[in-house]
Amino acid sequence: IFDLVNEIDGAPGTELAKQQLVHDMVDLFIAEAPGAKLTVGVQNFHDLKYWTHLPDRYRDKPVEFMMSFHLYEDVDNLPKASQLNLPANTEVAITEADPTKNMGDIVHKAAADGYDGMLFWTDSSHPYQPSHHRQVLQ
Repeated sequence: IFDLVNEIDGAPGTELAKQQLVHDMVDLFIAEAPGAKLTVGVQNFHDLKYWTHLPDRYRDKPVEFMMSFHLYEDVDNLPKASQLNLPANTEVAITEADPTKNMGDIVHKAAADGYDGMLFWTDSSHPYQPSHHRQVLQ
């Protein structure tokens, strides 16, 4: 999966200019890496609406899309994946989930609510610890 632009929502420029940038990037992937799975990681599930046109726009092209958004709020506030108004058969993942919150509860709730994937962010203040993640997710 290639994240074309991380949190483009906060970037300068008009929405039209941002969409054109993403369209240009998608066209490049179609030419250079046909069959790639692409996403545009947005700050929250509300901002998915700016990118739900991508699967239809590129319906007959050799490219796949996964919608993805970052989880900075309580997982209990999220709608079920089926309630997000996404095009049929479009995968959706939660990305940049906070590793300081209860990871096990977040993963189990997201899976139960129909999300196709999840990533937790890491940095120097929250380093990746496989043993901790295994323990939490059991």
